Amino acid sequence: MNIEIYENKLTVDSYIEIKKTAFKINNSKLQIEKSLKNDLYDVVAIDGNKLVGMGRIVGDGAIYWYLQDMVVIPEYQGKGIGRIIVKS
Repeated sequence: MNIEIYENKLTVDSYIEIKKTAFKINNSKLQIEKSLKNDLYDVVAIDGNKLVGMGRIVGDGAIYWYLQDMVVIPEYQGKGIGRIIVKS
């Protein structure tokens, strides 16, 4: 396992990919595109060429920020990847 963290590289397609892997999602591609366009910060965790985790920070850009959409795919859970994402 060689996890690399990348900042502000979350794409609509990678968001859909990880959410489908970890959960069932019902949002349209257009909704996801608008949502990601309005996030403040995101990180993705990659193992080789495989997207294994991601997290987004959303807020008003002035006073309030919160962690949104924290996801680690099931086979990588319990390995500290979520902690790495949060610390990033």
